[in-house]
Parts: sequence; C-alpha cells; structure tokens
Amino acid sequence: MALRTKEQYIEGLRKMKRNCYFNGELTAYGLFTDRSGRVARRFVVALKGRWDGDDGVLWDDQASEAAKRGTRRTLIQVLESWLRLLHPLMPFITEEIWQTVAPLAGKTGDTIMLQPYPESDQKGIDSAANADIEWLKNVIVGVRNIRGEMNIPPGKQLTVLLANGDERDKSRLENNAPFLKKLAKQQGTKRKKVVTACTADELAQDDPETEHGIFTTYFLEGLKQAEDSDGNGYVTLYEVFRYLDRKVRERSAEIGQRQHPQWVGDPAYPFLMKRISP
Repeated sequence: MALRTKEQYIEGLRKMKRNCYFNGELTAYGLFTDRSGRVARRFVVALKGRWDGDDGVLWDDQASEAAKRGTRRTLIQVLESWLRLLHPLMPFITEEIWQTVAPLAGKTGDTIMLQPYPESDQKGIDSAANADIEWLKNVIVGVRNIRGEMNIPPGKQLTVLLANGDERDKSRLENNAPFLKKLAKQQGTKRKKVVTACTADELAQDDPETEHGIFTTYFLEGLKQAEDSDGNGYVTLYEVFRYLDRKVRERSAEIGQRQHPQWVGDPAYPFLMKRISP
C-alpha cells in the first residue's frame, strides 16, 4: 500500500459540521501534567450552548456581548490546546476536530501533527481561582446529592439557602450565582429570608438577667421597637433584623461574649412584619 502524502491525507479528511458538536449541555473533565507525567492540576468545564448559524451562543443571558465573545474565544483556545494534548493518544478524531477548530483559535498549519505540544506554565496557575472552582463544584455536587437522596427530579428547581458561611462564601455565592442557578437548577433566593442568631463559630448566648436567649429577647422587642426607616407604612423583617443585630451585639459584649446575628437574603424584597398605624 502506497503511503499518502501530507496533502492527500488532509484532503481525505471528512469535513466536520460544527453545529453537530458541543450543542446542548457539556461537562468536560481534564488535567494538566508536568513533564514527568505527574498530575499538576485537575479542572472541570461545564457549559450549555447552541449554534446560531456560525455563532456559538452561551446560556448566560445576563452577560454582555463582549463577555460572551471573550468566553467563546477562551473556550476555543482551551479546546485547541486539549486537542494537541490528546493527539498522541487519539490521533484521528483530534485531527478531524482540529481542522475546524484551529482557524477559530487563530492557529495556522496543515495538520495537528506538526503543531507544538503544549507545555505547562506554572506562572499561569491561579490558586485563588482554583479554590473558587472547587467551592462551586462542592456546592453543585452537594445539591445534586440531596436530589438523589430525596428522589427530587433533576429538572425541578430548588431554593438553595446559604447558612453559616463567612464573607468569602457570600462573595463566592454572588460571583457564581448564574452557574449555580443553571447547573444546580437553583431558584433565586431573593424572596427567601433567613435570620440566624449567630455565626457558625459562635454560640447563641443567654442573658443572665432575664434567663432568656439574647436573640429571642431582642427579636420580640424588635417587633415593637423597630422603626419604619423607609417610611412606607410597614416594618419589614430586615428593619427588625437591623434593630436586633445592634442590640444583640451590644448586650453580648456587655456580658463578655461575642454574638453576631446573620442575615441571608436580599433586603430589596421586603418581608412585611407589621403595619404602622396612621
């Protein structure tokens, strides 16, 4: 059998239709190794998209067009690198896909066989970003585990509440809200309110004078004393919380303790507690 030339090989490749690939939900797991073969980093990419002609469309409707273009560009560049990584192990399919992906990633050349093999750049590793992704993965896996244990259908949306988290957890929740809502089928939490008596590393204290819980005492007192700060004729739960938060902090300090009530939810969506008499 005569060997084919490079040109004959390339000409004989089947042409891939892009809109047949990467359409719908896709979860990809990957890893980077150093030159000794040791795993240096693991990662996961989860996305949902569709093709609109020759344009890929991501599901984040809140993102700007510039952000979407940047995301698509990054995904294409990462995919092109993956293909070069996998080519020695999966030569034929990676060659076929690379022929379509390479021009989109700004790569030139007749074949993936002549492309340089990717090298790991330790300076490019972002430890903070890795930690954020691990946090996101753990939350999503946790929600999916609960679904499985409680026999909740995968497509049913859930209300997910974050409790006993620190400021870093709250920041990660805000930054990753679009991903959580899509990947964990999470409903918005703006209309859900959670008030806790203290943080995760504190204990709710009793008042030695009243022999009742400090939080309970000022919560009930807040229903009477909290002011209608925005003048809408109602006292909201958040207005009660601001009153008891201040009082609980002051009283716990007076008895030599530390107690900081926590609020989970968006204050912009009021939960009405009582009406102010005109």
